[in-house]
Amino acid sequence: SSGKVEVGYPRKIITTWHYVPPEASAAFTFNDDLYFFAGTDVLKFHSINMSATERQPSSQIWRHCPTAMRISSQSASYFPFHFTYLLQTVTLALFAAVI
Repeated sequence: SSGKVEVGYPRKIITTWHYVPPEASAAFTFNDDLYFFAGTDVLKFHSINMSATERQPSSQIWRHCPTAMRISSQSASYFPFHFTYLLQTVTLALFAAVI
């Protein structure tokens, strides 16, 4: 990665992902799936079969991650799981396992 933002980015999630709730404020990829965050809910998009799950509370997706973390808006944070959280307009509570 060059560390540079592609031309035309950042842009609103809703402009590309029409099925995502308009209040979605963050997204990340992991194992070829794309996760969108809307408040404390998560919507998982399967890039292989191009389908989305129902919106679910993040506590149901990451049941074995007891530690809650707050990450402020306008930031990017790296975690040892080899994925990056990219956040935009709001503060979002994310869950991460303690290593």
